[in-house]
Parts: sequence; C-alpha cells; structure tokens
Amino acid sequence: MESIPHLVGASAAMCAFSVAVLGGLAVENAGTVILARALPSMLVGFVAGTLIGMVAQACVREHTENYRKKTPVREDEMHALERHLHEVVRAERG
Repeated sequence: MESIPHLVGASAAMCAFSVAVLGGLAVENAGTVILARALPSMLVGFVAGTLIGMVAQACVREHTENYRKKTPVREDEMHALERHLHEVVRAERG
C-alpha cells in the first residue's frame, strides 16, 4: 500500500498538470508553451501535495495514538472478541 504523502503528491501533481494544460488550451497557447508550463506546474504540485500529505499523515498518526491511549483494549474483551470471531468464521465455513 502506498503512503499517504505519495498518494496526495501524485494526485496534486496530476491536478496541477491538468489545470495548466486546460488553461493553456483555453487561451489557445502553442503546444510547446503549454507543456513547458505544465511540467513545472506538475513538479510544484507534487512537492506541495507531498508536504500536505506528510502533514495529514502526522495528524492521522497523532490522532490514532491519542485514541489508543485514551481507550485501551482490555485483554479479556480482546480474547472474547477473538473467540467470537473464530466461531463466526467456523459457522460460515460450515
């Protein structure tokens, strides 16, 4: 599975490239001019998106850690849930 920063960076890069190409086509620029402006836009979009993804990943990690600290799993509840899960799986398999 890809990491959040890479996914957000790639998505932002594609969006920046698309906006630059569509904007260039809208004002009827030459193809070389459009690509010359779209490629640096894609690079800037990737860097900005990666930074935003890193911040998002840090926020998710911090929230998850805080949640785990506030709501610890009790061993007896965990074992009861595991037993119930095994029973459900056995019942479904027949």
